[in-house]
Amino acid sequence: MSKHGGVEQVAKAINVSASHQNKKYIRAISLASREQIAYYSPMLGETFIRSHVFGKLKIPLRLDDYIKILRIVRGSDTIIYHLPDPFVSMVAIFIKVALPHKRSVVLWHADTKIVSALGSLLYFSGQVLLLLCDLVITTSPKLKSESLHLAPHKYKCKILLLPFRRPVTPERMPYLGYHEREHDCIYVGRVESYKNVKMAIDAFNLSNARSLLICGQGDDLATLQVYARSIDTFKRIDFVPTFTDTEKYQLISASKMLILPSKDYSEAFGIVQIEAFATATPVISCQIKRSGVAWVNRNNFTGLTCEPNPKSLADSINRIYNKYTWQRMSSNSLDISYLYSQEMFHDNVRRLLEIAY
Repeated sequence: MSKHGGVEQVAKAINVSASHQNKKYIRAISLASREQIAYYSPMLGETFIRSHVFGKLKIPLRLDDYIKILRIVRGSDTIIYHLPDPFVSMVAIFIKVALPHKRSVVLWHADTKIVSALGSLLYFSGQVLLLLCDLVITTSPKLKSESLHLAPHKYKCKILLLPFRRPVTPERMPYLGYHEREHDCIYVGRVESYKNVKMAIDAFNLSNARSLLICGQGDDLATLQVYARSIDTFKRIDFVPTFTDTEKYQLISASKMLILPSKDYSEAFGIVQIEAFATATPVISCQIKRSGVAWVNRNNFTGLTCEPNPKSLADSINRIYNKYTWQRMSSNSLDISYLYSQEMFHDNVRRLLEIAY
């Protein structure tokens, strides 16, 4: 499983698209959170600037890192910032003050809760950068319309649909029928409390489904493995902590449905949903305010959206478990997956960067 989260995947996808543009003036810097703070993709070569950790305090950039970034920025036309992240906002504001003529683009991934001093700092620094930047990009119309952070900046906000990474050619992509799929349900992602994986296990236990795959790693993995042993012995729960991108697609393709049980609006898109569409696999996701998850997974078309509780999720599992319902949603999922192709994504990135230019 990739060590980077969704933000890092999107940062790299945008930089790869920017570096493949025919117009050579478009070069991009993305500042992303977690392990990867800055990622530079010029026409030739790539440079990473990583964060530094001192004890429990994550210091994103040292003085020499600021100098490195300024050198990169001087040779770039467009700077792309991935928010929310208070440290990224501070770096961006620093660059805007030092080099005010440089164009800047903000890709807003998700709203955040303002429940602490750090949350207030994140909100304030993000608002300053959103005000100063030339263009704001977000990932769905629903997030654009419901986001509290983006509300004052909707006039310069554009939509960019994220792509799925296809590790095998379309000819080799296995589109299996209902009876050919070995597993009933699959979850793919971090095994953490904020992902609500325990609710998926509880819902599975209430449903008619007989097998569940949980694919991923995280702090809750050992706890959930113990919890899964208490489930009905006639049901089967398997854990797959590590896998390659190709294996991920094979596992999803071998499952009748994918479950995305997240209930927090930090889950703003759910890239794994469009990865499921690419294998003609229906999706069950939760209704989340200020999030585009339910917009990506079109209710009763590519799958079902439910309330974030075990009974509602179990009812949705039972509905898709019906062969004829599954066949209709499977076909729709595959049809809609082309909206999220790499080719369309490259075209959209080029168009949006030209707007910023």
